[in-house]
Amino acid sequence: MLTQDPETHEAGAATPPGTAPARAARSAARPPRPKSKVRAALHRAFTGKRGPLVKVHRWVSFALLAWVVLESVTGSAIVFAPEIDHAVNHATFSPTAGDVGPGKALAAAREARPNDVVSFVTTPSSGATGGMYLVYTIDRSAEYHTTVVDPGTGRVTSADHHEPRLLALAEELHFDLNSTSIFGFAPLTVIGTMSVLWLLVIATGIYLWYWPGVKRWSRAAKVRRKRGRFTFHLDLHKALGFLTLVPLSIVVITGINFAFPQQVADVWNVVTFGTYDDGASAAVSNSKPIAGATPITADDAQEIVQDIDPNLRIQSVSTPGGSPVGVWEVSAIADHSFLSSAGGSRDVSFDVDQYTGQVLSIEDPRDKGFSNTAYEDWSYDVHFGTFGGTTTKVLWVGLGLTPVALGVTGTVMWFVRRGKRKARRGRGAAPDVTATASTPTAPTTEDSP
Repeated sequence: MLTQDPETHEAGAATPPGTAPARAARSAARPPRPKSKVRAALHRAFTGKRGPLVKVHRWVSFALLAWVVLESVTGSAIVFAPEIDHAVNHATFSPTAGDVGPGKALAAAREARPNDVVSFVTTPSSGATGGMYLVYTIDRSAEYHTTVVDPGTGRVTSADHHEPRLLALAEELHFDLNSTSIFGFAPLTVIGTMSVLWLLVIATGIYLWYWPGVKRWSRAAKVRRKRGRFTFHLDLHKALGFLTLVPLSIVVITGINFAFPQQVADVWNVVTFGTYDDGASAAVSNSKPIAGATPITADDAQEIVQDIDPNLRIQSVSTPGGSPVGVWEVSAIADHSFLSSAGGSRDVSFDVDQYTGQVLSIEDPRDKGFSNTAYEDWSYDVHFGTFGGTTTKVLWVGLGLTPVALGVTGTVMWFVRRGKRKARRGRGAAPDVTATASTPTAPTTEDSP
């Protein structure tokens, strides 16, 4: 702690070795390390263009601020969407003991909605159904409906279940801005474009504050509380950005993938040196009708899959139809390791012929390789933090709200700097270009985002 003002400290007086003046004196006495020509050239190259990047970081951030806050708040809310839904609709999601099987659940849904086409059913063991069977149907207007069936009695507790209105609104805003068209563009395309710009904001921010120089990284999480309002918000802004750089970038990139899957897949293929296979050339296994044969039921398809591995936990069963044609598609969880074959739950999909009961194909993440598994099976789980259960969900809620804090600190810095500029103009004083950090290459208060 600085115990005496170095400007008024008497000459010849002893300076305690642990004080700030003593450390400054030692630093001044130590000769600077000479820079090589290459190092000096790199330093000039990385720090000479800060001004334009500061403006890009600042004004793109302001342009995206309202959207970023909206996506952050709604995204954080829907991380726990199933849990919120089940708590609000407790009477609907109150399972009784026992399991009537997916076949009776499908039959109950067909009876409750006789004019709909049944698409698929998720089982009570899938982890996001509140212990109930959820049967998804499509009506004649191509609208999807959810029928909730009690696994113990096979009774329909809701023939057309809907989430709480606020939760549904949050999802509509997050995924499509509650719109069908924005200036003639698809909402998902607009969101994807803004996500690309948000990734640019993250990249310019980390460049401006922590590149080049590992020394800055050691001070990344330091927040100085007694150096004034501007410095406090500046340090907090930098610390939050640095600590959430990797997970926040991944969340933004996976969001871009939802809008531009083909483009992201192409980039991913380059990054992984051509190891990603989109499966476009894979053959589709279709079932062939057999005269006089009785199609197997959903329960039969489930039993056939569990005969392959009794430890499989059935997650969903899709009815025959669509592509592949005439096939029961059974999705099962094979284990609970973290993130599929590298960990998390490994979801294996089986195509079962509805006439012969033969397993036509098995899609297992272990057979895809890391590149395909990471791109195809991890995107959604990583984006919403569901890959590690409740722990990662809680962390992702905090991560989702980080951009709000970054927006607040950035806005406060802008207003503080603007107020100081007005005050200087009122006094007729020259602009203050004093650096806000101790390093020579640190941005000045005039250049801070």
